[in-house]
Amino acid sequence: MDNLVPNSSFEERDECDPNYGELDDAPPWFSATMATPDVYHRCTVVLDDDCPYPENQTLDPWLFGVPVSAFGCQEPRSGDGYAGFLPYSPGPQAWNDWSEYLAVELQDVLNEGEVYYIRFYLSLAERSSKATSAIQVLLVDSLLSQYSGLNSTIPVAASLSNTPSNFIDEKDDWTLLQWEYVAQGGERYLYIGNFIPNSETPTINAIPSDVIDENHFDDDAYYYIDDVYIGQTPVSVSEDIVERVRVFPNPFQSSLTVNGFGAETFQIYDAKGVVVLEGDLINSKFDNRINTANLDVGFYLIVIYFENNVEYIERILKW
Repeated sequence: MDNLVPNSSFEERDECDPNYGELDDAPPWFSATMATPDVYHRCTVVLDDDCPYPENQTLDPWLFGVPVSAFGCQEPRSGDGYAGFLPYSPGPQAWNDWSEYLAVELQDVLNEGEVYYIRFYLSLAERSSKATSAIQVLLVDSLLSQYSGLNSTIPVAASLSNTPSNFIDEKDDWTLLQWEYVAQGGERYLYIGNFIPNSETPTINAIPSDVIDENHFDDDAYYYIDDVYIGQTPVSVSEDIVERVRVFPNPFQSSLTVNGFGAETFQIYDAKGVVVLEGDLINSKFDNRINTANLDVGFYLIVIYFENNVEYIERILKW
């Protein structure tokens, strides 16, 4: 099997109760704490209405439906379901801050020293008043059962983190987050959430200027999540894109050249999934030379972005 994440797009359900959608209804996913991440599915739809956002506030009949739910309106990236969670929901006092974590046991342990690709897709719910960049991944070899009684931040260091400046604020479509991860060996459990306290979590306003504030949930950043993947296959692209891209030399030293007709921007990730270089590319056939003198020796992942969210990914080595 390639994808080590079971029920990776939250399609399999225990039942289809329109007023029940907690994460454990899509086993083997579970909440890591007392907080309550959600699951959504077409099978829970009561009335097939158009998306009510932002006019209606009372949406009980559609709490966990697809595409209409209490948080807005979103089609799945694939299939008929997805999950939702609050990485940021500050309370008036520190003791009632709220952070939600999705957790699952992988179908096999990760092998020491092997490279794995980790990715999933997020969409900010329409009724979220905030967006954040604090989306993180934790991979461990045993359950974090000592934190099951919390409803706030799990106080551990994440294995992988989104770039702090990369605020996920897209509400109409899905945003890809991805990392390249070198396994320590034995990792069996995956946790997705925000391991930064709410008081330190970076946020931006996510309410459009032409939308009424009262139709949003105060100070919350709520995300839908779909198509969670851990495996050894990078994102595939069309043969047309592959033929249009050249990244050379590889291995490289003080500079790297990218030639990709239609390419717009690039990001280079280190082995921990941190963006170490990024910038614009000339949208033409001409070469783009990237200064890599300050990068350490080792493996990296370069992601080249085209229009319409098309991406080209290649593993590169500095020596």
